[in-house]
Amino acid sequence: MSKPIRLSDLEGDTLGKLGQGMFGRVVDDELARITRDLEERGQDGKSRKLTIQLEIYFDDKRRRYVVEPSCQAKLPPQKAYPTEVKVEFDAEKRQHVMMFNPNSDEVDQRTIVDDHGEIIN
Repeated sequence: MSKPIRLSDLEGDTLGKLGQGMFGRVVDDELARITRDLEERGQDGKSRKLTIQLEIYFDDKRRRYVVEPSCQAKLPPQKAYPTEVKVEFDAEKRQHVMMFNPNSDEVDQRTIVDDHGEIIN
C-alpha cells in the first residue's frame, strides 16, 4: 500500500499520485489521445485542450478532506465530407428508404437496387 498523501503535500509533482497513482495514468492516457490526434491531423490549425480539475472539500461523515481529480482531453470534432441523401418510398418494404450518394461512381455508396441488381436512381 502506498503512503497517504497529506493535503499539504499536494503539488504539481504529486498530482499523479492521487488515487493510489491512478490519476497519473489517467493524465497519461488523455495526453496520449491528444498526441495521437496531433499525429493524425495536427496540421488542421486547431488547438487541443487538456483540462485537469481538482475538487477539494471536507467530508463531514468521514471527518477528512477529499480530493476528487478529473482530467479530460478536448479534441476538435471529427468531420467527414457531406453526403447526398435521396429519400424514396419503397413499396415492397412499405416505408421510406434513404439512398446515399445516388450519383456516386462507387456502387457501395448507393443503397437502393432493384430485383435485378440494378441501381435505382
